[in-house]
Amino acid sequence: MNIVKKTMGHGDINVDVYSKVWDECYSQVLFLPSKNRFTRANAASKKDRIESAEQKLEVSFNSFIMIISFSSSSIEI
Repeated sequence: MNIVKKTMGHGDINVDVYSKVWDECYSQVLFLPSKNRFTRANAASKKDRIESAEQKLEVSFNSFIMIISFSSSSIEI
């Protein structure tokens, strides 16, 4: 957030406002794994949107598995 504040010349930015703007911007871009780049969501083909959604799901799933693995290894019996 400090990088954005410095780069854009903003004063203090409320975390809620920053999060809202970030979410709005992030919803308008897609990462295309096969092309290893981002593109505008409205310019992506159906195939590209599906591929991007699959990749997001895989990343989320792997993160969930890592959290579960870490949590279970931390529990003492």
